[in-house]
Amino acid sequence: MGRAAVVAGGFFNGRHLITGAPDGAIRLLARLAPESKAYVLKVWVPLLVSLLFKLVLMSICTIMELIKADGTMRTNGIFYVAFLPLLTFTYINNNLFGYLMPIVANEIQRVGLTPRILKLYFRLVVPVVLTDCVISAVLLLIFFPSSIWHLLWLLPLSVGALLSVGLWASFYHAKPVKKVKELSAMRNNTSQLMSTASVLLMVGLWFMPWWWVRVAIVVVLMASVWLLINRVRRNDGDLRRQLWRSIGA
Repeated sequence: MGRAAVVAGGFFNGRHLITGAPDGAIRLLARLAPESKAYVLKVWVPLLVSLLFKLVLMSICTIMELIKADGTMRTNGIFYVAFLPLLTFTYINNNLFGYLMPIVANEIQRVGLTPRILKLYFRLVVPVVLTDCVISAVLLLIFFPSSIWHLLWLLPLSVGALLSVGLWASFYHAKPVKKVKELSAMRNNTSQLMSTASVLLMVGLWFMPWWWVRVAIVVVLMASVWLLINRVRRNDGDLRRQLWRSIGA
């Protein structure tokens, strides 16, 4: 009887439950951790839009005359937008806690600011960023000449830089998210200031001629995050109250 109840439970008809056998997408979501499931359900539209933009822009760049006769790349204002993992931050990850307001509000109310919130950010954002970078690397290696493969080194630098900016933005520039399925409203779901900072940072990394300056910028940004981490570990009251108000809890 107990086993039958467990089996039937997945097909129980209720106003807020699944009706009928779950499809493949729902079975896949069921395998995810609760916070990952909430993230995917909330942001799948902007994530899909970001991926499509990346593929479209990279495809456009393959047919443009980006490579000079000597094998070097022409200065181009489109390729870096598609190549670097920028779009998911300007659409989503610069406001992760705004998208996940119920989870973050519950965490703050129960135990305050703890490293658990930091782990939540990295556990959700890092897989998305790494997947983005893998797609970029594969497309570069397949469709572009080996003379520009050195650009692959920009990917790990951009990951460190964007994660740092996104963490500051998610704590200090969070905002409640009201619309996630309207293309015109997606950019408004993140802080325009921090999204602009992310774009300018990627422009700097892309066009900067000296690698040591690129590395230095990223190291400074990543080091700055320790100031934020220390405030979170202390359960800083001002930061806790600011985040609570910012996400609309």
